[in-house]
Amino acid sequence: MSSILVGNAVLVDEPRSSISRAESREPRAESREPRAESRELRPASGRLCPTTPHSCRAADAMGRADHARRGHGTRPSTGSAHALAARLRRSARAASLTDAGTSRSASARGARRLACLARAATLAAGLALTLAAMPAEAQTSGKLVSNTGQTDGGVNVGSDADRAQAFTTGSNAGGYKLTAVKVQTAAGSLASSATFGLYETDSSGHPTGSSLGTFTKPAGSTAGLRTFTAPSGGIDLYANTTYAFVMELSEACQTCVAFKQTQADAEDTGAGSGWGIANNTLDRIVGGTSWVASGDRSLMIEIHGYEHAVPPAPAAPGTPTVQAVSNTGDRLSVRWTAPAANRGSAVTDYDLRYYAGSVDPANEADWIEEGEAGGHTHTGTATSASVTGLLANTAYRVQVRARNANGAG
Repeated sequence: MSSILVGNAVLVDEPRSSISRAESREPRAESREPRAESRELRPASGRLCPTTPHSCRAADAMGRADHARRGHGTRPSTGSAHALAARLRRSARAASLTDAGTSRSASARGARRLACLARAATLAAGLALTLAAMPAEAQTSGKLVSNTGQTDGGVNVGSDADRAQAFTTGSNAGGYKLTAVKVQTAAGSLASSATFGLYETDSSGHPTGSSLGTFTKPAGSTAGLRTFTAPSGGIDLYANTTYAFVMELSEACQTCVAFKQTQADAEDTGAGSGWGIANNTLDRIVGGTSWVASGDRSLMIEIHGYEHAVPPAPAAPGTPTVQAVSNTGDRLSVRWTAPAANRGSAVTDYDLRYYAGSVDPANEADWIEEGEAGGHTHTGTATSASVTGLLANTAYRVQVRARNANGAG
């Protein structure tokens, strides 16, 4: 945060806090199965249709079940559906062989049953063909990129500072699901105060924003490849995006586990298209705010997960960073950097607001917003703006937020 005097006015700038954020969830299938009639389609006296006037209830229920299965994405075996269709056709032929003395009303009932059976047979065959062709997203987790097969650099980093290792995702248009991160370590216990999370990165490749998910720490103290498990359901990753696996400490631990590093810049063979691991580790003093590169060595690490068939749902963009504030008379000039992550939808506009005071107002309504009297209107993706009509001898706070098709960051 910085302050500046406009005429005799003191201006204080800061990044705009997150006002709203859209969730990135994958759509969940409905859990309710449509209820069919109380009668089930089952053999009775050599026939498959019920003997009530409503002889097509079972076929209609079958149609509803077919619709529900399509929504759930279930895949019954093709063979069982074809077998059911064959049984229905045989029963339909049997039903058509009526006794010569059967009354006209009985014949009408038989015709209705025959029509019911034909509908059910068609549904069963269609169900088999449609669901057999339905694509399913691969759920098997595998190694997406690693460097654990490279030469050990001989220099480990301990648990006396926060550590971060950046990596870049591949080019799969649907993005990825991260399920685990594995790290090569020396013998020793993990620091009890350590938390491990995944973060987006800024233009410098440094962690930024809030954690996208916290990993479960492995137990034990044996040297080797240790697995940090992502939260249930994994963490969504966008294509061609740089993230950072981060260890954060509330206090340093000089005797806790050390992490192995490699000087090799190469990744192991078999990495997914476009994947890469940064060529250095980032360090930050415990409780600090700035990350610095730690030489030319990177953690020996593996990223595990699988490809998405479709991209994760886009979310509101990250928070811009106010870079500079200057003044000329009553005019305030503001420049900022674009958010590091647009989360699947390009930034389309920025909102700028300000407040006459040295701290944020207790009431959100006290900010001077775009569209209000005295408010500044910013249109488009330019990363600068000017605000005029400021008061003398007054401190101001300025905030900027990015907006995309999914909302404001």
